[in-house]
Amino acid sequence: MVIILFWTAVFFLLFQFLKRHEGISIKLPFSFSARSATPATEPTMAQTSDAEQNSQIVLPHVPVQHAERIVTQVDQEPAVVSSPQGSVTIYRCKAYSGGIFWSSAHCGSQQALIDRMATVPNGLPFEQQVQIAEGQRVAAMALYDQQPSAEVQRSDRCVALKRERETIESRYTNWQWQPLEVINPDQTRMKGLRAEQARLGCPTQ
Repeated sequence: MVIILFWTAVFFLLFQFLKRHEGISIKLPFSFSARSATPATEPTMAQTSDAEQNSQIVLPHVPVQHAERIVTQVDQEPAVVSSPQGSVTIYRCKAYSGGIFWSSAHCGSQQALIDRMATVPNGLPFEQQVQIAEGQRVAAMALYDQQPSAEVQRSDRCVALKRERETIESRYTNWQWQPLEVINPDQTRMKGLRAEQARLGCPTQ
């Protein structure tokens, strides 16, 4: 009996000693960790945020043949060239006092008479419009100077007809004899000269 109590006390002390220094680990089927063991699921297309949905651009469905036609039309779109739209008329005025000036308003509203009108591009500064109009005026004057007026042409023609008539008449001065082959053409030509002089209104003397 004493032996049994002795070994019982020994085992009890040994058990207490092991319990203090090594501890007893109890394995549980689950742990109360602060972090969740469940892995985070990745967001699917249905779980995208509102910001991502707003940033997406939804394109309408276009058939292949229509899409090719659209691309072709865009590629063939001509380049737009920037230029002044339309035209405007400006006036070269002669003031009652004798001065000459260009104006975008009618000369009558500025106590002046119209000397010339010019059509210039719209949308340009007025000084540049005046330069274009002056260039047109100078070119027109040069062309006019190269072409003699109708009055000058008529006067020159009358002088030429008079000289030819005097040449024919000089052959018969002082009753000079002329053969028929000269007289007949001269008579025909004199009729033509008189008719042309009358038509042009040339002086007969």
